[in-house]
Amino acid sequence: MSQTSPSRITWPPTFRIVLFGITFLLAYRFGIAFTQAFAAPFWFPDAILLSTLLLTRSNEWWFFILATLPIRLFLPLGTPLWFLLACFANNALKALLSAWLLRRASRDRSWFDNLHEFGRYFGVTVVLTPALSAATGAAARSVLGSGFWATWERWFLADALASLVLTPFILVTLNYKRFLLSNFVRHIKASLIATGLVLAGLLAFEYRPHGADYPPFILYLPVPFLLWATMDFGPIGASCSLLLMSVLSLLATSVGRGPFQSQSPEDSLLSMQLFLFLASVPFMFLSVITFQQQKRGAKLRDSEQHFRSVIDAAPVMLWMSGPDARCTFFNKPWLDFTGLSQKEQLERDWVARVHPEDRERCVNQYLAAFKLRENFTLDYRLLGKDGAYRWLVHNGVPRYGGEGAFLGYIGTRVDVTDRRDAEEQLRAVSTQVINAQETERHHIGQELHDDLAQRITALSFSLTGLSRKLNGNAHLAADFDDLQEEAAAICKDVLQFSYQLRPATMECLGLPAALRELCRQATNRERVVVFAEDENLPPLPKDVSVPFHRIAQEAVRNAIAHSGATRIHVELSASPTTVRLSVKDNGCGFVVSSMAKHGLGLSGMSQRMKNSGGGFTITSRPGRGTCITATMPLIQSMKAASRS
Repeated sequence: MSQTSPSRITWPPTFRIVLFGITFLLAYRFGIAFTQAFAAPFWFPDAILLSTLLLTRSNEWWFFILATLPIRLFLPLGTPLWFLLACFANNALKALLSAWLLRRASRDRSWFDNLHEFGRYFGVTVVLTPALSAATGAAARSVLGSGFWATWERWFLADALASLVLTPFILVTLNYKRFLLSNFVRHIKASLIATGLVLAGLLAFEYRPHGADYPPFILYLPVPFLLWATMDFGPIGASCSLLLMSVLSLLATSVGRGPFQSQSPEDSLLSMQLFLFLASVPFMFLSVITFQQQKRGAKLRDSEQHFRSVIDAAPVMLWMSGPDARCTFFNKPWLDFTGLSQKEQLERDWVARVHPEDRERCVNQYLAAFKLRENFTLDYRLLGKDGAYRWLVHNGVPRYGGEGAFLGYIGTRVDVTDRRDAEEQLRAVSTQVINAQETERHHIGQELHDDLAQRITALSFSLTGLSRKLNGNAHLAADFDDLQEEAAAICKDVLQFSYQLRPATMECLGLPAALRELCRQATNRERVVVFAEDENLPPLPKDVSVPFHRIAQEAVRNAIAHSGATRIHVELSASPTTVRLSVKDNGCGFVVSSMAKHGLGLSGMSQRMKNSGGGFTITSRPGRGTCITATMPLIQSMKAASRS
């Protein structure tokens, strides 16, 4: 339920009816206490009845309507019965029509929450039903000898002022009373406004001179206090202040003081009613507009607070920036990471805490993404509150307003230091495994070359000697010759396998010579495998030569076995910063994304280069051949060479 929408009365029915009867009786006696010439300026009983109907269930309305009948019939003495019954029917129908129209159109009863609802309330209770009721009442009065239009004016203004000042006061006070009593600051403000309004009202309405001798500016003295109450308290402030000002003006006018004195009581009453009506309408509308804006501001603040609470509870660091690329917000995890407050972080450029080696790259990528209005991802080291640099992954996406206006960026920062450390450890373990494999290959290759191959060679020579001793037996000699050839073939395969496990050429003459030998052995009548070398290629250490040689072996083997290539080109080159190996073929090619399905060992090549600190790329298209490229930073190569 809204803040100013009245709550339904939940007291026992009997107690409600008795309380209503007492209140209505007091209001009715006050209303009829005025003379015929100077009638009540606004009709309090109708405000009491309408408020009660709006606060109760519709099936109980008839009890309250009938409760007013004896009060109307027996209190006024000397008034015709038919006139009393006509007034009862008139006022009852007016209250029922107003309550039905308001309750039907606004089920949440928020008549003072927004301008639309108050406009409906104003149209029904201040314009429509008072006009109809005044016409009926004036017609009844005309039978008793009163003028129709003069009576209609006073009747209409009395009903309209009751609905404009007293009814809102009753409805919103029932909901506001706890708030006013529980908030000390607002209670002090209300007391100051009431005191100022009373003093200003006494000066304005108790001033003795009237007519041409009355200073006009005095009548405006209550306006600042009315405005203060309206702007600070909304509908409750406006209705309370207007009611207080109405009471002060009524008391002063009834004793012949203030600015509304005229030659006849009727004119004095009409002047006062017009003044109160013209003052009440703008202040009540202004109070509703002010309260509506305050509610929107409160909802916006609540939404912002909720947003901040949600993003502060997020397990990642969040940030926002404006269209000028400067950050405007950091959430709590981010502030906890840096050890700075929101204000300190906004005053300082976050880039200043980026590691010097990463700063230029980070800033360039960040500004380039802002210029193109595209998503970006950065990785860099940032200084934390403990004085240590941590690796972060920084993501950002552009933000746009409702009309497509660029508002800036929003993104996350995630601490990935532990993950990177784990990856480094895994890479180190993988490197150790590969190094162990290379050592084992070298050992096995050496054993095959120095032991098994030599023994097979000796066996081949022995078989040759036996074949010569058996010249007299042609069949046995032929069998020994076959065995000797088989042994020679096995020895050749063992030597070839030994070379693959331990390229002796690379150990003795270096990587270029080993790659040249690899290309020579792979060349035959079906294909040509050529090797090209950069003349300025620096000496390469074993830590670099072995991964490059293994990749060349695997790439050439794949090209021969799977691509159907007729020409393979192996190139080893160097730039001022990088050593580069490329293996190109003119074979059938393949879709790179499906390489895992081919079992080509390409993922093993990539992992080998990654463990060695290098890069690995594959370019291939069906029917266009394949190019495999491996790179390694030259500085790292030189460091490896110096270690070796």
